Amino acid sequence: MIIIGVTGNSGAGKSTISTIIKNNLNAYVVNADAISRELMKPGKEYYNEILKLFGKENVLNSKKSKNKNQIHRSKLAKIIFEDSEKRKLLNKLTFKYVGEEMKKQILECKNNGQDFVILDVPLLYESKFDKICNYVIAVIADEETKVKRLRIRDNLNENQDALNRLGAQPNDDFFKERADFIIDNSKGIGYFDLVKASLKIIHKIKNEQNI
Repeated sequence: MIIIGVTGNSGAGKSTISTIIKNNLNAYVVNADAISRELMKPGKEYYNEILKLFGKENVLNSKKSKNKNQIHRSKLAKIIFEDSEKRKLLNKLTFKYVGEEMKKQILECKNNGQDFVILDVPLLYESKFDKICNYVIAVIADEETKVKRLRIRDNLNENQDALNRLGAQPNDDFFKERADFIIDNSKGIGYFDLVKASLKIIHKIKNEQNI
């Protein structure tokens, strides 16, 4: 089983690349963000630990909201991206609970004879999941593009909110020094270019693995 890690900053376009590779390799995607959202549902251990750590009044939706018992991800994000110590505490929880679920999914893929698995993980290196990857693809993009995508995706009102998030993450050089492959998904690069870049990487991996 070949494990391919896909990582990069928020707004770089990791999920787009993961989907392209998935469709061309018939791969299974282990998506850390999707797992995190599932485990943040009321009643889950991860959910309960987040409430203990940050306080219900700070991270839950408004009491007037019909989803008042759900974690408001934007509130949580604002807290952790403005306080590095709190971010470390959340990451520790994430590595434990999300990491455990990722390991379960990877093991299921192995037992089911899956040929390719993609780990779509923002904190791939920080969580040490890069250690089990045969290859790592980092997706990068210019700051302006990432800010624009973040504002749209997370419904942010200010550029500064997006910049705060990006400022708490590694820069492009961090990924360039560590990843096996780099895909640039900056402004002006079209979907066809991303497909072409992804297929080039897939072709190289298949050649190296004699597939």
